[in-house]
Amino acid sequence: MKKMSKYREVMSYLKKGIESGKFPTGSRLPSIRQLSLEFHCSKDTIQRALLELRHAQYLYAKPQSGYYVL
Repeated sequence: MKKMSKYREVMSYLKKGIESGKFPTGSRLPSIRQLSLEFHCSKDTIQRALLELRHAQYLYAKPQSGYYVL
């Protein structure tokens, strides 16, 4: 069985959370630092997952504030 890459693991977690209602529309996601500690990976990995979800139109970013659910 092929191991899922870490950023895909993060994406999957956030996507499922959004679709299940754990992260409702308009809610702020946990910080990049918080997620990197939770998933034991670099902040760049979390950033990559967030950017992918942003391009898929699940999230939007507010400068100096964080990522929010669309």
